[in-house]
Amino acid sequence: MAHNVEYKKIQEYQDVIDAMGKVYFADYSLFEPHWWFLLAATFIPWIVWWKIVDRGRLLEILLHGLLWSSIASLLDELGSTFGFWEYPKGLVPIKHTLISADIGVIPVAYMIIYQFFPNNWPFFFANLGLAFVFSFIIEPIFMHYDLLKLNIGWSHFTSLIVFSVLGLSIRWLTRLIIKKAK
Repeated sequence: MAHNVEYKKIQEYQDVIDAMGKVYFADYSLFEPHWWFLLAATFIPWIVWWKIVDRGRLLEILLHGLLWSSIASLLDELGSTFGFWEYPKGLVPIKHTLISADIGVIPVAYMIIYQFFPNNWPFFFANLGLAFVFSFIIEPIFMHYDLLKLNIGWSHFTSLIVFSVLGLSIRWLTRLIIKKAK
C-alpha cells in the first residue's frame, strides 16, 4: 500500500510539472520563430520526399522510414528520460521528444539514402555522412538556438556512433522484413 501513496505523490508532482510545462511552452515556444522552423521541419521533408520517392519501391521505403521513426521516437524518449539530453523549446508541450526530428527530418533523410544508395558500400558511406551531418552540424546548430541541450554522458561523437549503427541496423531489418514478405 505504501507504493500507492508514493505513486500518488509522483502523479501530483507530475501534474504540477505538466502545468508548468504548458505555461512555459505558451510563453517561450508557441508561434516563436523556432516554433515555425520546427513546424516546417516536420512537414517539408515529407513533401520533398513525396516528390522524389521511387513509387515502385514505395512500401519498402516507407517501411524503412516507419522503422526509423519508431526507433528514433523510442530512443529519444529513453535518452531524455534518463537525462542524456533535453529540449528547452519544442513544437508541442512535451518534455521528452523532438517530434520534428523523430517523425520528420530523421526518417525522411534515411529513406532518401535508402532509396538512392541500394548497394552496401555506397550506403555505408552515405549513412556515415548523414550521421556526421546530424551529429556534428545539426546538433550544434540546435544547441546554439536552445532547441537541444546535451547533458553529461552524451556527446556528438556518441550521436555519430548511434546514428551510424542504427542506420546499418535499420537497413538490415528493412531488408529482412522485405525478404520474409516475399
